[in-house]
Amino acid sequence: MQTVRGKAYNLARYKQIIDYSGLLYERGITPTDIDGAIDFGDSLFIFIELKHGENKMKVGQRLCLERLCDGMAKTRTACVLVANHSVEPEQEIDAAICLVSEYRWRGKWIEPKVATTLKGAIEKFRNIL
Repeated sequence: MQTVRGKAYNLARYKQIIDYSGLLYERGITPTDIDGAIDFGDSLFIFIELKHGENKMKVGQRLCLERLCDGMAKTRTACVLVANHSVEPEQEIDAAICLVSEYRWRGKWIEPKVATTLKGAIEKFRNIL
């Protein structure tokens, strides 16, 4: 079986539901997921979160990503990119063309002034270095 970098190589495992209900802690704390992360040679770290339609991150996930990003930004360049798509569940999402709805940079959430794809945003942050 040949694999393609950046694609799930075991679709059955990728689709498997993970039940975190047994990891419920005080104040309703449970694990969250992160859709993607890229480490560019320990100089730039990007967290990626994809949302369907106009969905927004829930408070806990937002706080988790903020704290990860801000903590990492103390020693390297780091950001969070949140992008939206309108792809149906049975279709594959091309993450590169998803539009960025907001990003975390230097301790602040920012909405892009112009439409920017996830790929375009990543390239902009890479050019900052």
